[in-house]
Amino acid sequence: MNKKEIIKQGIELYNKHYQNDKHTTKKEKTAFVNFFIDLHNLQNKKFNDLIDAHRLLKAENQFHKDCADQYKKSARVLQSKVNTYEADIDKQHKESKEAISLIQQSINDTIIN
Repeated sequence: MNKKEIIKQGIELYNKHYQNDKHTTKKEKTAFVNFFIDLHNLQNKKFNDLIDAHRLLKAENQFHKDCADQYKKSARVLQSKVNTYEADIDKQHKESKEAISLIQQSINDTIIN
């Protein structure tokens, strides 16, 4: 519906609700209807701006959530690697202690024999 049709219907609606108004001219009625059309358009623009801002904030929030999830996943992988390395180091130390013990025992056995 174009603006002329909206204005025409607005004037008809005005005339329907104010049937006894004989003092307001068609030009004044048109200006009155135009005012409300502009007010409606302004309200819709502000509402659409708020919806756009909400969508942006929602997308940004999702981005941060995804980043946090990725960091948590990376932290779990790194912690697993640390645990593996610590286990390897502990195993090497045990093996080193056992090797030293075996070498010392071998030396002792050699000296005794």
